[in-house]
Amino acid sequence: MFIGVFVPFFSTLRGFVADSVDYLNYYVTSLILAFFALAISAKQYFGSPIQCWVPSEFRGGWEKYAEDYCFIANSYYVPFNEEIPSDIDHRRDHISYYRWVPIMLALQAVMFFIPNWIWNMLHKQTGAYFLKILQGYTAPRSGCNATLLYLLTKAAYVVNICLQIIILNHFLGENYLQWGYEVSGKKHPFFRIRRLANLQRHTVQCVIMMNMINEKLYLFLYFWLVFILELLFLRSSIWQFFGITLHFMQECLHPDGVLLLLFVREHAGGRIAFDLISKVYAIFCENDVSVFPSFL
Repeated sequence: MFIGVFVPFFSTLRGFVADSVDYLNYYVTSLILAFFALAISAKQYFGSPIQCWVPSEFRGGWEKYAEDYCFIANSYYVPFNEEIPSDIDHRRDHISYYRWVPIMLALQAVMFFIPNWIWNMLHKQTGAYFLKILQGYTAPRSGCNATLLYLLTKAAYVVNICLQIIILNHFLGENYLQWGYEVSGKKHPFFRIRRLANLQRHTVQCVIMMNMINEKLYLFLYFWLVFILELLFLRSSIWQFFGITLHFMQECLHPDGVLLLLFVREHAGGRIAFDLISKVYAIFCENDVSVFPSFL
């Protein structure tokens, strides 16, 4: 009965079923991560990701070989106030995460996009799909399918952000909040060369400039994840359900109807949503015996 009021507006929509916080999650964050992944990849594979201070005896391609080897092999950090350990077993504090940064950023971008992809795949089977409403809005429905699915999508966003923060802690170190201030860009790799059938070990000091970029990148990313997580709790449309009159929602709109009105407000503005719900409420009052004053 009341759903016919939505027909003129819903007939112009094609699949835009998300609010602004969802947009920040699946589009803006994924785009930021993809951009970072491409930028780091360009520097890592097509630029000069590492510069080493090699002994003067290194001639010709030796310096290039040393830098390439040190980049693909693990390096270790030694503060300037400490001596380089002579025992190889003491050089086990290897640092190798920087080679995996582009891949990790790309995976993070995919992880942010997956919840929205699942939502777009499944919401067409619920009342939140506008064309489905137009084709069969008179069919009986529980009125909660889309809302439950949307709640699960929101929960997936929260789980994804929490999981990514945990992954960052393990990927970058135990104390991530101090990681950007404690890790230096100077590393000491060691490698072997064969000279006259004898293996000789060399230790060179290298500077990985990408580490400075990675530190600032992940520091920004950490606080961005916290910001998005707070928005999910403070701005999520789900919490606004409690501001709707209970009787009107239960007897007329149902949770799915409230969800659709919130989407209308997100995409068309508050004025159109106000006019739309006013008309729905007027029809509801004409047909409901327990009429109560308007809440608008």
